[in-house]
Amino acid sequence: MVHHLTITQRPVRILSVITFLAICIFSLVLTAPVYGEVGYTQKWMGPPTWLFEKLPGATFEPSLFKGAELNIDIGFVVHDYINDGKDFLNEGLFFDAKISFDNALSRKPDSYDAWLGRAYSLEALKRYQFAVESYDTAIRYSDNEKYAYLAYAGKGRSSLENRNYQDAADAFVRAIELYPESADYDRDNLADCYAGLADALQNLGKTAESDEATRKAEDINATLPS
Repeated sequence: MVHHLTITQRPVRILSVITFLAICIFSLVLTAPVYGEVGYTQKWMGPPTWLFEKLPGATFEPSLFKGAELNIDIGFVVHDYINDGKDFLNEGLFFDAKISFDNALSRKPDSYDAWLGRAYSLEALKRYQFAVESYDTAIRYSDNEKYAYLAYAGKGRSSLENRNYQDAADAFVRAIELYPESADYDRDNLADCYAGLADALQNLGKTAESDEATRKAEDINATLPS
């Protein structure tokens, strides 16, 4: 026997199908990875091992941050968020680190420490253009050029990854210029800046200048303890 849908049943059946399809599509959206840029992965893909080879130091030590000058009313909360962010960076939880630094910035938008940490997090997540923007903001809020060195170096790295070679070269040059004011940082970071500068210059077709930067990086590395 053939059963025919009644006029009142057909809209119900159609509505059920539409609802089912909507749920399926929504589920796919929720579970799909989010890509901010080419090469961007969130933390469930695992921490990128290249990060600790490029950022200053093997871990994110407190010396990488200048220490916030905070209003006592909000200082403790901001300080806690920044410390949490640094801990997440050390654990390789870069997305969580970014959230912590964002929370700090929601309470103190001019915090150099929070902007620098946010930039580190974004660089680790391979969101290079966003990292450059955060490094630029950190530079703007640095009231002491000694600390701006780190932000310029980070901007150079991220610009290099983004193939913005002139911006990278300019940032590395500025980081190198500021380095003498940053004597408390290891000289291997300075060597890395020269190496990054050499890479940027090579891509700009400035071979002689690139070779000179490479020699300077090699000279510094030769003086470092093995």
